[in-house]
Amino acid sequence: MKSIRFDILARLVSTTGSRRQALRVVVGLCLGTSVAHTSDLSPAAAQGSDCRVATSRCRRDDQCCSQVCQKRRGRKRGKCTSLGTLAANCTPPPATCADQNALPRCQVNGTNGTCFPTLAGEVTCADSLQCNTNPASPPVCSTDQECIDSGYGANARCVAPCAGSVCTGERACATYAGEG
Repeated sequence: MKSIRFDILARLVSTTGSRRQALRVVVGLCLGTSVAHTSDLSPAAAQGSDCRVATSRCRRDDQCCSQVCQKRRGRKRGKCTSLGTLAANCTPPPATCADQNALPRCQVNGTNGTCFPTLAGEVTCADSLQCNTNPASPPVCSTDQECIDSGYGANARCVAPCAGSVCTGERACATYAGEG
C-alpha cells in the first residue's frame, strides 16, 4: 500500500462520523482490495470468471481463454487448448490479416504488445517487429531460430506480417513483449 493512500486511510478511520460513513470506508476498502487482487491474477484468470485455462473441460470456444475448445469427433465436450507459451493473454488473431491495428492486443509484465500468429501455428505477444521495408530485400527470417540468432531475444519468433504494414517482406521477427 502506498504511503499516501495509507495516510488518507488513517485519517478516514480516525475521524469520528456516522455509521454510514464508517460503512462507506469499509466497503471502499473491500472493493479496493478485490481490485488489487484481480490485477495480480494471471492474465487468463483476469479475463473473467468464465474464462477457462488450457486443458480445462469446455463445450464452446467462448468458454476458453484461448477461444479454442478442442473436441473429438462426435463429442459434445472438449478441452481448452493453449495458444502457446508466449501467447500471454492473447485471443486468437484472424487467419488472414489485412490490418495490423485489427490484431488483438496483449500485455506482458506491463509491456503492451500485439498478438501475432507464428509460422509454427502458435501465437506470440510481440512488442515490435523487425522486418524489411525494401521490397527487393530477402525475407528477414524463415525460422524462429534465425530470429533468435539475429539477437532479437531468446523468445523471438518468425511471423508473417499483415498486408498493408510497413513490412514489405513475407516474414518478420517478432520480439516477445516479456523480454522488454
